[in-house]
Amino acid sequence: MKRLRALGHPIHPPTVHVPFGLWAAAVWDAAALFTGWPELWTLSLGCLGLGCAAALPALGTGLLDFAALEDASAEATAFWHMGLMCACWLLYGASALLRGGLGPPAHRTAAVAAQYAGFALLSVGGWLGGHLVYSHGSGVRAEKL
Repeated sequence: MKRLRALGHPIHPPTVHVPFGLWAAAVWDAAALFTGWPELWTLSLGCLGLGCAAALPALGTGLLDFAALEDASAEATAFWHMGLMCACWLLYGASALLRGGLGPPAHRTAAVAAQYAGFALLSVGGWLGGHLVYSHGSGVRAEKL
């Protein structure tokens, strides 16, 4: 199976930057806890929701790249990367759902805990994705025509 490409470039790596940035920006919860400003909870909710939506193309293209993986030495790393990133998406989605509105979350502790657990998985899963690209050359090696 050939990897998904556009104009000769891999599709999956560029699709991960928007959700990664939005999810990382959702740390506005920490500022909301200290300041009490409800607008910061709303900003964090927006970052979580948009990040989950923006992650769908990344998850889809990553799944296609995983199916096309031919490097046996990268399979275990790719499996862990995929599992962690899917779990990350679920945690961020759960955090958004636990909020129940635009103000401070109804289940504040659970919402913030899910968000920060998602960030921990995002950090490890993102590192593994970088390892796949920079150490294994996954998705970036030139394909033979």
